[in-house]
Amino acid sequence: MTQDEKVLILGALFHDIGKFEQRCTGNPTREKHPVLGSKLIDDGRFLHRFEKIVGKENIDVLKNVISEHHNPSAKELTFVVREADRLSASERVDMEEAEAYQDRWDHKHLASLFSKINILSPDKITPRYYKHEHLTKEQFEVIIPTETSENDIKECAYNESDWNLFKEDLEYVLDIYENDEDFESLVNLLLVIFEKYMWCIPDFTGSSETDISLYNHLKDVAGLSHAIKLTQAENPRSKNLNLVIGDIPGIQNYIFNVVNRKPAKILRGRSIFVQVLTRNLATKLLKAFGLTEVNLIMLAGGKFYIIAPDTEKFKQNFVKTIKKIEEDYLFKNFRMELGFNCAYHTFHYPDLMDKKNLLTFG
Repeated sequence: MTQDEKVLILGALFHDIGKFEQRCTGNPTREKHPVLGSKLIDDGRFLHRFEKIVGKENIDVLKNVISEHHNPSAKELTFVVREADRLSASERVDMEEAEAYQDRWDHKHLASLFSKINILSPDKITPRYYKHEHLTKEQFEVIIPTETSENDIKECAYNESDWNLFKEDLEYVLDIYENDEDFESLVNLLLVIFEKYMWCIPDFTGSSETDISLYNHLKDVAGLSHAIKLTQAENPRSKNLNLVIGDIPGIQNYIFNVVNRKPAKILRGRSIFVQVLTRNLATKLLKAFGLTEVNLIMLAGGKFYIIAPDTEKFKQNFVKTIKKIEEDYLFKNFRMELGFNCAYHTFHYPDLMDKKNLLTFG
C-alpha cells in the first residue's frame, strides 16, 4: 500500500466526518463540515497519530482531501475523492442544495428502507426511523425501527457526549498502527467504530429520502476512491470500474441436508460456517486486488459484491485467484460439495451518475 493510497483511503473515510460532529454538537460555530473534518486531523489529540500513518509530509494533502472535496477545481487525490463522493451521492434529491430541510426532525434520522416496502397496496407508507443509539452487541435491538413520533425521536438524539466518546475510541484505534502491515487492520477497526456511531446517522438531510447512513457513505466513497485511483494510475483517461460478484452455490443442500435426531446445532453451525467461508473467499479476492474492506460493498447469504479497479493487473489476479480458490481450497477441503461462482462486470461509472444503464448494472 503506497503512501498516496493510504492518504486517499483515510481522506475519503474522514471526508464527511464533520457531518457527524454537526449532528452531535448542533454546529455552534456554524462551520461547514469539510472545515470541521480538516480541523479534526489538526487536533492535538490526533495530529501526531495521523502523521505516524501517512507521514508528516503528507498531512497537508490529507487535510486538503477533506477540506476541498466539494471544490470543482480539486486536483489529484482530492479530485478522486470528489469524483467518488459525487458517484456515491448521485441518488440524492437536489444533492446538498436543499438547506430548508435541515430543521425537520425526521430528516435528521435514518429511515428504515424495509419500512418503505409496499407490495400489495398503492397507499403511501409513513417510514419508520431509527433511534440515535450506539450499535453494540448489548443493544442489537436498536436495528429494529419502532419509534416514529417526533417527541420520541427527539429524546433519542445524539449530543456532544457522543462526539467525545467517538473521539476517545478513535484515539485507541489509531494507536494500533505501528507499520505498513497494520494499515489493513486499521481500516477494519475504523469501520467498526464508524458503524458503531454513524450507522443511524443519515448521510444527507436535504430531503425525506434519508435511508442511506453516513457510515455506508463514508465506506463506499473510500472504496470507490481507491478503485478509481488504481484504474487511473494505469490509464489516466479511464472512467471504468469493475463490480465483482461472488456466490457459493449449493448452500441450501449443504445446510439443510442434515440427517440427525437433533439437527438444530448442526444447522446453526453450518449456517455460521457458510458466512465465515463467504467472508474468507471475499478476503482472498480483496488481498489479491490490493484492496481493503472498504471495497466490499455487500456480503450476505453466501454472496458478496466488491468494487474493483479496471486494470490489467486486476484481470490477471482475478483469474489466478479464482483458480487457486477452486483447486487449492474448495476441492481439497470440500471435494466440490460447495462450489464457487465468481464473475466481474465492467461499467462506465459516469453513467451511474447520469442515471444511465441502471437496469443492467450488476
